Amino acid sequence: MTSHQQSIRASGIGPRAILLGSAAAIALAAAPQLALAQAAKAATTSTEAADVTEVVVTGSRIISSIANSPTPVTIVSTQQLLNTTPTNIADGLNKLPIFLGSNSERNASSGGGNASGNFLNLRNFGQQRTLVLLDGMRLPPSNQAGSVDVSLLPQTLVNRVDVVTSGASSVYGSDAVTGVVNFIIDRKFDGFKYNMNAGVSKYGDAGKFKGEFAAGRDLFDGRGHIEGAASYSMGDGVLIGDRPSGAKHLGSFNSGANPTIPNTNIINAGQTVSTASGKITCNTVASGLSLPCSVNGQEFLQPGIPGPIFYGVIPNTPGASVLNTAVASGCFDCARVDYTSLYSRTRNATGFGRFDFDINDDTRFFAQFAYAKAFVFSNFFPMQQEASRQTTTYFKDNPFLPAATQIALGNNCATNPNCHTDGSNTFQVSEWYNSPDRVRQTRNETRNIIFNTGLNGKVFKDYDWELRYSHGETELTTKSEEAFRRSIYEMGLNAG
Repeated sequence: MTSHQQSIRASGIGPRAILLGSAAAIALAAAPQLALAQAAKAATTSTEAADVTEVVVTGSRIISSIANSPTPVTIVSTQQLLNTTPTNIADGLNKLPIFLGSNSERNASSGGGNASGNFLNLRNFGQQRTLVLLDGMRLPPSNQAGSVDVSLLPQTLVNRVDVVTSGASSVYGSDAVTGVVNFIIDRKFDGFKYNMNAGVSKYGDAGKFKGEFAAGRDLFDGRGHIEGAASYSMGDGVLIGDRPSGAKHLGSFNSGANPTIPNTNIINAGQTVSTASGKITCNTVASGLSLPCSVNGQEFLQPGIPGPIFYGVIPNTPGASVLNTAVASGCFDCARVDYTSLYSRTRNATGFGRFDFDINDDTRFFAQFAYAKAFVFSNFFPMQQEASRQTTTYFKDNPFLPAATQIALGNNCATNPNCHTDGSNTFQVSEWYNSPDRVRQTRNETRNIIFNTGLNGKVFKDYDWELRYSHGETELTTKSEEAFRRSIYEMGLNAG
């Protein structure tokens, strides 16, 4: 200090300046220490106040603007979805523009497989190109196409839904071509909640009911946690003819291909290609021969007795380049869809349970089990004219036909020994099965079992790891009622 003072004095600075300079030096030295102490205190307070939770990452959000992210992510909370659509999460998702084209469990299904269910369809590229995950884990398919029915998930405990809205096949595989939908479970739910709601449409039909509950609590002084949920929902079916638009039999004619044939709406519409009594189409030409048939284009007014069809009015546009012959107005025997399902009848039941335990600060054990069963019942057929299903070929000498009808049809077996092999002695009947007891009914039952268990944790406090075992089962049963094997049916009708 003496040498320092001497050097300062040599510069012409007095002792008072030395003391001031020393005080300033002490203050400057203390300032960084005070700042560090305050920062450390703030960091400690922030750490104590914040709850450390596990974060499930579905897509990258490193870029501040999600829209500019290489994998854009849409995050929607369960509450947001239920605020718009209280029925279920899937119905809420279907209102988002990116899910236009998705299937609802109320859709009518054919007997060829299960098309009735909540199958998400990102950007309408196909259900099989949208990957559905539960907490980042794959799920067993719910139909023959490999898609997942999200109505079978434990929706009571779903906390949010993450949607990767662009292709993610490079990360998840080819079934994520259009994106990924990840349902995130609330793994730390503590308490009890329940929800019950019911309602009908403004027409007084399509009744719905949903009841669900969830419970969870911590165990072993917070090191363990257990939770579970169960739900049951049902929806009544509605036939097209039960709604005002169906009762009016709304229809249209003309294709609208050019200004002379504008697409035009009418009421009391019916297709002329077939009738409920069976429209007759004769084979009038065979082997170069012109074959007589005086009842061609008529229908069977009574069993075996043909007569003219009352079409009502077959409307046409004046000056049309193509005349309408396919749709009539006022033909009450023509093809209609009164008894086809507008909404299917549904029954869903789900159960879910999860347990996890912190073995130590860096390792956690977990196990979860989910069971679900869905039932969908619908009147699938008829919805459109299908000649392969509704048109049957008969011989004109069919023994069930009166002799006068055989003559009117042009039966030539009396003069033609090859009448049953040359195709000259046949006619067709196009019958529209438009009655409750002749509509094909389909019944789909889906049973799902999902079991997951494993360990996860951290290494060096920076790296996550997980070891998991997953087991999934799906049992799909599809029944078609009021159906028959056409080949056997035709053989019986022509056997006599």
